[in-house]
Amino acid sequence: SQAKIRPGIKVGANYSTISNLDMDREWGLLIGALVHIDFSEFYTMQPEILYSRQGGKSTRAELESVAIDYITVGLSNKFFVKDTNFHFLVGSSLDFDFDDNFARLINDGFDDDVFFFDFAFFGGVGYEFDVGLMLEARYKHGTIEVFTSDFFSANENQLNDLFQFSLAYKFDF
Repeated sequence: SQAKIRPGIKVGANYSTISNLDMDREWGLLIGALVHIDFSEFYTMQPEILYSRQGGKSTRAELESVAIDYITVGLSNKFFVKDTNFHFLVGSSLDFDFDDNFARLINDGFDDDVFFFDFAFFGGVGYEFDVGLMLEARYKHGTIEVFTSDFFSANENQLNDLFQFSLAYKFDF
């Protein structure tokens, strides 16, 4: 059968932190574009390109929060529950750091100490309304150490750790 392809837009929020650091979760923006490709009534593939603000809120008064701006290229695989608009999703993404405040916080702009990309996996749930509107909630976890320096000297990996909540709309041309 022929796949139905529908472009779309997405906006939402990240509730993120960096694992194994003394940081609280912090809210950040998520916005971008997607392509919704229906292969069957049970499976949809959804490539995405997004802007994603991640990081964490410092629990120490002398340090600022860490904010990392990523361009995210991801692939979401959606599996629909039979005869419903409810779905489960799993996928992965490659996140490219294009701006962060870490170097500014530590050494006044010299030597960027945030690794330039992250490879992450995610899973979640969602619901698609018949009018093209989609609601999704995901948990996403990075696999590559966020910092290239040992400033935060921890014995455990410091990875991106976040929840994403989004509202999307797929166009029907």
